[in-house]
Amino acid sequence: MTLNLARLGLVVLVALPIGANAETVDLPPVPKRNPLRTPAGTAAKPVLPGDQPTVPWTEAEIADAAAKCKKLLTGDPLDYDLLPPIKEGVCGTPAPVLLRAVGHDPKVTINPPATLSCPMADVLGEWLRDTVQPEAKAVFGSAVVKIQNSSSYVCRNRYGGAGTPLSEHALANAFDVSEFVLANGVRITVLDHWPRVAKTPPTPKQDPVRVGDGAASAPPAKPKGRHRDGVVTAAKAEPGEPPAHDPNPFDEDDGAASEPPPDAEPALDPNPFDDHAALGPPAKPEGGDRGAVDAAKAEPDEPQPVTAESAPDSKSGFITHLHEDACRRFGTVLGPNANEAHKDHFHLDMKKRRRASYCE
Repeated sequence: MTLNLARLGLVVLVALPIGANAETVDLPPVPKRNPLRTPAGTAAKPVLPGDQPTVPWTEAEIADAAAKCKKLLTGDPLDYDLLPPIKEGVCGTPAPVLLRAVGHDPKVTINPPATLSCPMADVLGEWLRDTVQPEAKAVFGSAVVKIQNSSSYVCRNRYGGAGTPLSEHALANAFDVSEFVLANGVRITVLDHWPRVAKTPPTPKQDPVRVGDGAASAPPAKPKGRHRDGVVTAAKAEPGEPPAHDPNPFDEDDGAASEPPPDAEPALDPNPFDDHAALGPPAKPEGGDRGAVDAAKAEPDEPQPVTAESAPDSKSGFITHLHEDACRRFGTVLGPNANEAHKDHFHLDMKKRRRASYCE
């Protein structure tokens, strides 16, 4: 009996590895972990444009872009150098140029020189020659001799973000300008001279007649006719017509309403104990006092417009005209009205759009 139990145990021990091997063979192999797979529950980290795989330009792409560039810029009064192809990640252009200046006598120096694509350099040159320079001469009698380059080629996304779309700057297809310097020393900046309208403060309702306000301090002129408690009687009114009332008894320019008709009874002095000379309007300061008169005549409930400047000056008009004209030339134009990021410069680029350009 004991011998049989020992034999049975031996058989079981021998059979166990065979069964384990059979089960292992039947199971599918465990897949290897994908090194690019993001662990569950974590967000994928964006890859910056310059860190993405770089695919170099082909010889054909470089030759074709260089030929188009030469044809496009031939005859343009541009001071530039043709640069080697740029390719870093998804950024770059096959035939960039380093643009130093535009035009002659005088030329517009770009400070510092801008790395641009040929199409961008071509349109920027046209804008400076055909719009910026003539407008400066017409408004200030002096030519533009320098513009400030705030940014040209840089491999980044829009606004330098990690997950935003690729910027046109990353394709050397954009240029940012912040300042224009004239030959006579005048400097015009987007930050300082872009027109900004100040907010109108709330104006409380006021009585238009204020104590000590010149003519408003004097008693109002009485309308024609006999007066009793300040009301015109019907005795002097035309038959069949209602009694006449002065439409604006506070209007000090209404000369006809300031004197009664010859046949009217003398008007009573409203305050015979006052010094009449003291009730007259105060002496006006040298040069007149238009502000006091305008304030007296303004409607009591109508707030007066308040702006940063009483009228657009020549610098604001100049910078506004350049922005408007750029909208007709470039694919995108962004300025201070776009957002806080563009408060001190114009962004110009040649992005191709399906319809009209984007201008703000």
